[in-house]
Amino acid sequence: MGRLLLFFLFPLIVLSQEATIISTPVNPSRLFASPTAEVMHSLDILLSGGGTFGTSEERYFLGLITIGFGDIAEISFTTGSVINELMNRSTIMPASIVKVKLWPEQGFLPACAWYVEKTRWNIEGNYYTRYSFLYLSLSKTLGFLHLHGGVKATDLRAKYGEEGQEVKRSFAGPFFGIEIDANPRTKMIFETTIFEKVNYGEGIIRERDLSVVRGYMAGFRFFLTNWISIDGMVLYRDDFKGIADALIRTGINLAIPLAKTYK
Repeated sequence: MGRLLLFFLFPLIVLSQEATIISTPVNPSRLFASPTAEVMHSLDILLSGGGTFGTSEERYFLGLITIGFGDIAEISFTTGSVINELMNRSTIMPASIVKVKLWPEQGFLPACAWYVEKTRWNIEGNYYTRYSFLYLSLSKTLGFLHLHGGVKATDLRAKYGEEGQEVKRSFAGPFFGIEIDANPRTKMIFETTIFEKVNYGEGIIRERDLSVVRGYMAGFRFFLTNWISIDGMVLYRDDFKGIADALIRTGINLAIPLAKTYK
């Protein structure tokens, strides 16, 4: 816990001397769960962390580190998740991400980017899981409205035991999101996308045990300063039985303009 606190405090100490170099709020290049078509400025760093709270089983920490390159690409390291139906919670696993902006917003043309997220085999008991995501994202600004959408393609794989037979299924579905500038410091965010789900069997995993469900998110992003923002949202999925199953996610985003700080 002490190391995690130091991890977030060190950038705060550095930026306390350089806060004036960030003249406008730094908005993360994502909604709550889906990427937008924007990327971080070159050599800017974004640190994000937060937690999910719902049922007694569904409580976990999520983290993300993003670095921008050349104003056209990002590399990220994060903790992804797959819904674990057997244990009634999400399985958390580390993931690597590459995102490239194909073209910026121009006139009536929305900005466009592709995004790939991959994991290695995650081992939980005798259950092995890994996934790859491919997003094609479009973003368009219309005054105080920021519209985002595209397609998410998933390659989901699982097996029982190291020598077990690997089961694979591919899915694709649209995602949509809206950011509304409620005031200069606050955005309202609404989003829908698909989430991956594995129903681990006793000693066997079949193709039908791999599926996706649609999730719906509503919440806010508040900019405490130009370089610190707070996220809060509620997530509801199609496989929930009622609003008592809804999940609450909170998080903090810390932007570090490394290139400007040491220019």
